[in-house]
Formats: sequence, C-alpha cells, structure tokens
Amino acid sequence: MKKNKLKNKVKPLQNGLVDYSRIDNNIWKTLLAMLVLIPLTIKMHPTDHISPIIGDHFEPTGFTIDVFSYYKYALLLLGTSILIMFFLTKMVSKGYTLKQDNTNLPLFIFMVLVLLSAIFADYKHLALIGMYNRYESALAFLCYGFIFLIAANITYTEKKVTYIIRALYPVAFINTILGLTWFYGTNILDYEAVRKFLTPSTMPLDTLTGYILATLPNPNYVSGIGAVLCCIFVTKAIFDRNLIDKVINLIFATMSFALILTSLSTSGFVTIVIALPVLVLFMLKSNTKKNAFITLAIVLVIFTGTYNVLNAHNERVRYESIGFFTEMAEKAKAKIEASKPEEIKPEEIEQEAPPVQEPPAEDPITEEPQVEEPKVEEAPLVDIATEFNLPASGTTFGSGRGYIWAETLKLIKQNPIFGYGFDTYPFHFPQNDPNKITGLYTMDVTVDKPHNFYLGLAYSAGIVTLLAFLSLIFINIYRHFKIYLTGINSELKYLIATLFMGWLAFLIQWIFNDSRIGTTFIFWIIFGVSTSLIRGLSQDENQELP
Repeated sequence: MKKNKLKNKVKPLQNGLVDYSRIDNNIWKTLLAMLVLIPLTIKMHPTDHISPIIGDHFEPTGFTIDVFSYYKYALLLLGTSILIMFFLTKMVSKGYTLKQDNTNLPLFIFMVLVLLSAIFADYKHLALIGMYNRYESALAFLCYGFIFLIAANITYTEKKVTYIIRALYPVAFINTILGLTWFYGTNILDYEAVRKFLTPSTMPLDTLTGYILATLPNPNYVSGIGAVLCCIFVTKAIFDRNLIDKVINLIFATMSFALILTSLSTSGFVTIVIALPVLVLFMLKSNTKKNAFITLAIVLVIFTGTYNVLNAHNERVRYESIGFFTEMAEKAKAKIEASKPEEIKPEEIEQEAPPVQEPPAEDPITEEPQVEEPKVEEAPLVDIATEFNLPASGTTFGSGRGYIWAETLKLIKQNPIFGYGFDTYPFHFPQNDPNKITGLYTMDVTVDKPHNFYLGLAYSAGIVTLLAFLSLIFINIYRHFKIYLTGINSELKYLIATLFMGWLAFLIQWIFNDSRIGTTFIFWIIFGVSTSLIRGLSQDENQELP
C-alpha cells in the first residue's frame, strides 16, 4: 500500500523520467541565499569561553567577543540543514538516487574521517563545534561535504549558473567599499550608527573597538577571496558575448583586484599570477580568441591603472604585490653570486711586508722609573644568546610560514591517521619552542593556525582525509581538461571555465591561507555546480568519465 502511495507522488515526464525541477529550484535558491548572506554577515557575539593556558599571549579563558565568525557559522548550519531537508525529500518522495560517480567514494571517506577526527580528538568540544572566533570545526567540514554532494546532484540551466556567479557581486562590492574606506584612513567603527548595528542591545557601544577592513577578520583571507572573485569575474568578462554583461563583470573584476591590493596581503596577487596561464590556455581553446585577448588586454590596462592609483597613496601596495616577485628575484641573484668562487687578484697575493719599526731608545737622563699600576680585572661581557645556547632571531619564508609548516609536518607525523581535531592547533603547536624566534622573529606570538589549508586538513583529520580531498580535486581537474581538449565553443563551456577558474583560485590561495567559515563554503558550492555541469556535458558528448 505504501509503495502505491509513493508511486502516486512521483510525476513522470513523457519520456519516463521524473521531474525534479521544482525541488532542484528550491535547492538552487537556497544556494543563492547562502552565497549572498553568509560572507557578508557580521555581528558582535559575546560569550564566556574556557580554555587551557598555553602562553602569556593567548589566554582566551573568560569573556570573549567575536564579530566575524559566529553568525556566519549559524547561517552555514541553517543553510545546510535546509539543503539536506530538500535533498532528502527529493530522494524519498521523488525516488531520486545518487549519480554513480567516482567522486562518491572519496567524498564518503572524507566525511567519515572528518567525523572520526572529532571523536578521537583530545579537545572534543573544540574539534566538533570549533574555536569561539573561528568555528572551522568538524561540523563545518561536514556541512561542506553535504553542500558539495547536493550541489553536484541537481540540474542547472545556463541562466541558473549565471545567477550563481551574480550572487557574488554583493560580496565583491561591499568588501571593496570597506577595503577602500579603511585603506584611505577611515575606520567605520568611529561611526556610532555602525557600532549600534554591530553591537547587541545588551552591550555598551564602547565594547566594540579596533577596525574593520572587510567582512573577514584577517587581510590574508580578504586577499584570498579577492583573488577568487577576480578570477571568476575576469573569466566571465573574457567569454561574455553580451556587451553589457562584459562591462559589468569588468567592473566587478576591477573592484576585486582593488580589494586584493587594499588588503596589503600578498597571497591574492600571487594567486592571480599563478592562475593566469590556465586562463590563457582556455582562451587559446576558445572559438573567440581575438575577442578574448582584446578583453584580457583591456583588463590588464585597467588593473595597471588601479595599481598605480593605490600605490601612489601607499607604497606598501607595491611591496605586497609586485615586490614579492622582485624580492624573490633579488634573493635568487644574491644566492647565485654568493655561490661563485671569489677571484683572487695577483696584487693581493704579492703584498710588501710592512716595515719593521725599532722601539725608541730610552733616555737615561729624563727617563723616570715607571711604577706598575695595579690591574683591575673587568667582568667579562656575557652574550646571553651564546651563554644559554639560544638561536638568533629571524624570519623564514612567507612571513614565518616556512617555520610553521615544518612544525606542522612534525605534528602530522606523530598522529597521521585521525589527526588532532579541527580548531585545536594552538594547543598542540610547540608554543615554547626556542627555535620559534628564528622563524617568527619573536617568541611573543601564539601560532593558532598552520597558514596552509592542506597541512591544516592533514593535521586536523589525518593524511587519508587529505588524500580523499585531493582525489576529489584531481578527478575533476582531469574531467575538465578532457572536455576542454575538444574546444571551448559553447556558452555552457564558458560558464564551466568560469567556475573552474574560481575553485582553482581557491586551491592556489589555500597554499598560503587556511580555511575560513565565511568563504570556504563558496568553494564547495561552485565546485559542486561545476561537477554537475561537467558530468552532464560529458553525457551529452558521449564521453566516458574517469
């Protein structure tokens, strides 16, 4: 009887297929809402937090305030719950089954190990829920996995994909305005209306201090998301056939580039430079090469003008962008010069011996008998660093990232299977290591994250989890390039290339940055949409997926 009721709920199309369009549309709208709301949500959240003491400079026990993470996390959990509800309805009421795909197994392994990492963690509450100012927890990563799974199992039209890209316009616009405001010396927290908006009614307005650079708390994250947005909008502008859409995307690409520069962080600029050859390859495979390269030339001219204007106001813009590469070139040149053997000139070998000077003769008449004064022994000067065998201060590659990465690898080797749990990094990192001063210049800093998404994932949930994630990535990269070998000659392929450049930018900037609650979910959405599109395109072209 139940089977008959279920069959009555399923409405087949004329060709025998079930119509999932209505429920897919609800899922798509939820994804759009998440893309618009989560990155932009900031609000003060006061809480009492209890934590182990790990150093003089990191003692979060007591009353704490978060502005950038808590409500983003709450919206992520809410949005993912709605997506799961719709998707379960699709499976139960509509009889939908997951697509048979090679990405299912690594995704399953990834999500199971993320959950196990929290179960076996020493700090289980932190690992499951997250640190009060980060919330990059096991729950968050489970949400990411579900977002990808659901986004990869619905059908998209070209119009729907375009709206997913347009949903990122507010993120670029608002963050660029905030970035420029801060860059030119205005702190929006100086305005009472802003403090009233961000502060709960139960808290005094002077509780909120500091400054706001963007809707993210750290310049590195701002630079990273700026690079992602810039890659998406530049690619969309290059392949747009509609002039109005092309101009709009050029405007938002320029705003995103300005966001990178005003953040005064290098990672976003480096990401764009690394991603550019891939974009050029796509342009060479397109059937609109001439228009594509003309648009790229226009982009470079506009970006150059933007760079010059911002650098004229603050020369640190150059140091955090082009200066990164010039400094690397100078260091490489100096290293090559130092490795060359020194040339010894002949005149330096045959030097005349200095003339021997005879001591002056004593005058027996005027010479007075000399009385030897008592010698006072001075206390020897002690070099504290030498006496206690302390290393000299210095900074390793990437503002100390070289040292942090090396120590993270040591931690991973000690617990490679399940990791230590998410958001527990500051409690396992050797904060009192004497060598810390050689990598970070000072001991007066607490290392709270690995500054590398991949090392962070291996540290938090184990090496197998990282391998499962990389399997997802490489399977999809292979599929994309297999499709592109046939040429980028349709609107759908242009959109796939645009999304690809977006999640590729995420992968590149994650070499220098960590996962962040307000932006990482964007990767999983566009990654899932891209997976769905490439799967459908392969079926249309009768290509076998790996």
